[in-house]
Amino acid sequence: MSDLIRILIIIVLIYYLVKGLLYLLFWQAALRTEARGLEMKRKRMEMRERKRQRRAQERNTEQ
Repeated sequence: MSDLIRILIIIVLIYYLVKGLLYLLFWQAALRTEARGLEMKRKRMEMRERKRQRRAQERNTEQ
């Protein structure tokens, strides 16, 4: 009986260890995805701002 309890405890501990590692990996992946998304958003906003500035300069030179 004692051996069965030890094996069960070891299995439960291994389960929670693997579960924790998976959560850690998913958390890191989510952080990387979020960082990439924010970087892409920043680049898009910079491109829009450049286009606006070019249009404004073109309008000023036309007048």
